[in-house]
Amino acid sequence: MGKKTNLAIVGIGHVAKFQLEALKCVDGLELIAACDTDPSKAVALPNGVRFYDDVTSMLELNGIEAVLVAVPNKEHYSVARQVLDAGKDILLEKPATSTLDEFDSLYAKSRRMGTLLVIAFHAAFARDLLWFKASYLRELRYKLGPISSFCCGFYDPYILDGNLLPAALNLGGSWIDSGINALSVIGQLISVDSLKTEEVRLTA
Repeated sequence: MGKKTNLAIVGIGHVAKFQLEALKCVDGLELIAACDTDPSKAVALPNGVRFYDDVTSMLELNGIEAVLVAVPNKEHYSVARQVLDAGKDILLEKPATSTLDEFDSLYAKSRRMGTLLVIAFHAAFARDLLWFKASYLRELRYKLGPISSFCCGFYDPYILDGNLLPAALNLGGSWIDSGINALSVIGQLISVDSLKTEEVRLTA
């Protein structure tokens, strides 16, 4: 068995249960620490994972090599800077930051520190999308011809039965949050045949 990368997670929010399940499916990762300002969140962690209520203290733990940052959107930039200052690789939940200047600043710091900074785009790697892309490249394009156009409809996942879920409040606007996933899906599709974007309409 190859060497595992020791991972820590900052933020144990409403998506943490999905993140923790996903981490079990990734070979080569071992979750060794987690941090949240609410100590009651520690019960959600697997046995053996050390809990902290302060990011600075957690980053002082020997052995952490990479950090998954899953704090509320408005805290992404400040926490990501702390992680990069500590010299750790980072997987940052979308949206990476609230502004382009903050985004550029994080990548500049990552380059200076020699660390890896990766932004998580969930929808771009959805199983149905990856299945379609693989099937298209393997056979569909030869049976049906190249893609000439496509139409996508994206709906905010925080709407349930017409109601905004409480956990979705103050996420910073649809195009900063969920819209990033939509754009990542479009990016996957236009890459298969070097399609050009002719028209984009963004609505509130």
